[in-house]
Amino acid sequence: MSDADHQRFLLSSGLILAGRQWQKVVDNALAGQGISNAMTTPLLMIGRSGGGIRQVELAQLIGVEGPSLVRILDKLAAAGLVRRECDANDRRANLLWLTDEGQALLKQLEAQLIELRQQTFGALSAQDMDTVLRLYRIVEEAAKAP
Repeated sequence: MSDADHQRFLLSSGLILAGRQWQKVVDNALAGQGISNAMTTPLLMIGRSGGGIRQVELAQLIGVEGPSLVRILDKLAAAGLVRRECDANDRRANLLWLTDEGQALLKQLEAQLIELRQQTFGALSAQDMDTVLRLYRIVEEAAKAP
């Protein structure tokens, strides 16, 4: 294996490991909230969408399969954080909204995550972050290729 091939190997395997480690960092930081990273991401995306997002769109947005998302949404709904409504234009589809309790928690989570990102990534320069974001776009485009 050439040096360049070895570097690409470290990069690709490092992406997977870094993603898992970031999930652990978030889970640890939010443990006091009683919510996992797996539950936080849909909550954040529903809130950022302004509500009324379809389940299938949310699944695509966060990169999970429908059945996995349903289990998470069931937990969020049981906790009183999310509500589902039938889409008036397509009765087979559900629209997702944050409850008042979900919106209040979202504000707390956003503040905690901003602080966590600052602590974790604060030493990175703007150029470093641009390079990492470019890497993400390259991987995203590769995933779209047939």
